[in-house]
Amino acid sequence: MQEKNNYGKIIAITLAVITATTAIAYVLYRLTRNLLSFCSSYQEDEEDDFLDLDEMEELSEDEDVNLFDEDEETPTVE
Repeated sequence: MQEKNNYGKIIAITLAVITATTAIAYVLYRLTRNLLSFCSSYQEDEEDDFLDLDEMEELSEDEDVNLFDEDEETPTVE
């Protein structure tokens, strides 16, 4: 009895696996790209957290607010 080679089926299954893997990778790439652009659009500016010079002067005029830590020594000019 002669054995029949199934090269056509092997090639078809291999191409199907490669195509499915490529499609999944592309979908994951697009989702990751959209997620990163979404996250970067809602990021707060780091510059907004710092006080302006005018705000620091207003705070220093208030007696209740201390701009420096109590443990730190203030530099003295000699």
